[in-house]
Amino acid sequence: MPSRKSRLECTVLLSLITIAHVSKPRNTPRFLKCVDQRRMAFVTTAPVGVRVRSTTFRGFEKSQYCKLQQAKVKRTSFIKILRTDSTFRKSACQLVSMALSKVVVAGGTGFVGSRLVCRLISEGSSVAILSKSDRNNSQTEEVTIQKWSPSTDSESSLFDTFANADLVVNLSGSRVISRWTEEGKAEILSSRVDSTSLIARTIAAMPPATRPKCVVSASGVGYYGRWLDSKGTPEVDETSESGCVEQDFLVEVCRKWEDAGNMAMDKTRWVVLRIGFVLAPGGGVMLQMMPKFNRGLGGPIGSGTQAISFIHADDLIEMMITAWKDPSIHGVYNGTAPSPTTMNEMSSELGKALGKPTLFPVPGFVLKGMYGDGAQVILRGQRVIPNKWLRIGFQFQYPTIDAAIKAVAEEATK
Repeated sequence: MPSRKSRLECTVLLSLITIAHVSKPRNTPRFLKCVDQRRMAFVTTAPVGVRVRSTTFRGFEKSQYCKLQQAKVKRTSFIKILRTDSTFRKSACQLVSMALSKVVVAGGTGFVGSRLVCRLISEGSSVAILSKSDRNNSQTEEVTIQKWSPSTDSESSLFDTFANADLVVNLSGSRVISRWTEEGKAEILSSRVDSTSLIARTIAAMPPATRPKCVVSASGVGYYGRWLDSKGTPEVDETSESGCVEQDFLVEVCRKWEDAGNMAMDKTRWVVLRIGFVLAPGGGVMLQMMPKFNRGLGGPIGSGTQAISFIHADDLIEMMITAWKDPSIHGVYNGTAPSPTTMNEMSSELGKALGKPTLFPVPGFVLKGMYGDGAQVILRGQRVIPNKWLRIGFQFQYPTIDAAIKAVAEEATK
């Protein structure tokens, strides 16, 4: 028999769903261009008009889905399912928690950030975005966007935004795949260090009672250095030292990026994600590769033998949510899939998924002509293993390159 607390949570959940979804689903803010429409699927429980987002419930078995999908399900039946099914109730109560949550996302209009914001909105969280761009200043029912300038803003400018936040996610940083002029390198470094430093200083200066409960801050697998050929590339994990593969500019960037958060690491639960190549349409390495592949002109970049530590964007976002929800998670975690690949394998899988040949490799000197030293982000690689996620049993939706690329191609063609 469910406890009084469980019955109360079920009642609160039902109230939230009834209030939030008796009307038509709200439109997604215009700036969120890459909203995953699959996450907007609804199950309607007529005649009471209760709608439930199916994808927010983990452990939501098909039989339960069918029960709720039938047109004649009554509210009392919905409550009965919540009270009698412990797996469903646990997932439902997690939704209640998220629906009452305040989340701040720095860099929430970017490639990964916009997808994360879509996920948070779909699960009912109140989201505040910190953006450097004037054109993104706006406010909707779901999202508030605040302009910030990490290099010049004071800590007090973020006090109200951060007060009593359940989660702060720091994804700020300019593009790394770019020409590394002296000015460009300075921007790559400052865009990461300044934002992380301001977040850390703000949290350290806040009264303990109002500090954010958790911070998830991005870093990069560039922390470990890079190697030319996967055959000689050692595997590295969270215990490996910085620059253990080969020293380069990104080693310096990632070290300073992570060190910028030191001031707040003992003030709140701080999680660092060292992120690899993020795979999804519209950004990252796929933004460089997919247009050529779609025209039948694709092929591997550089030697093709360089190692690629990748992660599908949905798995990365799930890591962020898991890091937030699991209080035992803190410190450094690698944001990569458990099976590193090579450029040749990734290109082959992309061609296969799109039904296109891969007969036109891009020589390394072409990329160097475009990006200079910045080309090494793609021409060199490392084999990064997410051992800490594997030890706690994190379930990857796309653990291999073929599964990840297939999902990217399917999303791109929708």
